[in-house]
Amino acid sequence: QDPRFNPEIDRKTGYRTRNILCVPMRNKLGEVVGVFQVLNKLDGAFTDDDVEMLLLISTIAASQIENAQLYEEQRKTFNSLIETLASTIDARDPLTAGHSRRIMLYADEIAKLANFSIEEREILRTAALLHDIGKIGVRESILTKKSKLTPSEYEHIKSHVVYTRAILKKIHFSWKFRQVPQIASSHHEKMNGSGYPEGLKGDAIPVGGRILAIADLFDALTSKRHYADRMKFEKVVQILEQGADLEYDAELIEAFKRIPLDRLVLILEDENSQHLSQDDLHFLSHYTLNDLVQTLQNSNFPKDQLFVQTFMKYYFRQY
Repeated sequence: QDPRFNPEIDRKTGYRTRNILCVPMRNKLGEVVGVFQVLNKLDGAFTDDDVEMLLLISTIAASQIENAQLYEEQRKTFNSLIETLASTIDARDPLTAGHSRRIMLYADEIAKLANFSIEEREILRTAALLHDIGKIGVRESILTKKSKLTPSEYEHIKSHVVYTRAILKKIHFSWKFRQVPQIASSHHEKMNGSGYPEGLKGDAIPVGGRILAIADLFDALTSKRHYADRMKFEKVVQILEQGADLEYDAELIEAFKRIPLDRLVLILEDENSQHLSQDDLHFLSHYTLNDLVQTLQNSNFPKDQLFVQTFMKYYFRQY
């Protein structure tokens, strides 16, 4: 009987609404954040007692909604701060622009293919974005040097992981992210103990650090440097295969090789994504990095297959 009720919904759904009670859900400032509605009371009409009960419940619900919104805002603020820090570090050298973001994307793909939980992937993404923050302690002349580093310069640049851990340990991470400093600073450790800064070996290296090591290697091999263009992909594959188990976690490399080629291209060309053909990406989504590796390594497979040509077009930026 209330003129505000629209019977059209009942007619369309076949549902019969006999009575409705609605109360606003208000936050601590008195702002309406939602509406709590109940309908079709079993034993007659709604009473004033029902209104009081629903108002109490709506207050609790509004508080929960407000807390959830606050958490989401804090999460967005945290993530934007982390991304800004990563971009600031990468901006010191134009050729490494986007490096930390690509490491994050590669690492997340590996973690997803290795069946990591959503929370584990979130922690890893944070560590990936911050893994090179210690480079603020590396001299600019060495960081942007256009020729290969001397042994002493290489030793100096290796110190960035020590700085990374020292800086990140000073940040008050929540309990959930407490492993970020250790993961971020272990991306140069090697499975055989030949890495740095601690010379950790095998399972002593955090699994997140092992993932970052693979992501960092792949990005280093497939990025343009001051002293070199993108490496031939056959050579990239050879280095990955040779490093499996000796320096890098073989199981995680196998997980990485399951990445679809469209995802690989999107990460490789993250800063040029607007120029990528959606038809090409859809086509490449049917193949994985492992398919490409097998084709390049097997002399019986024709190297001019369309998916190989399509991938190489983007890899060598011939588009």
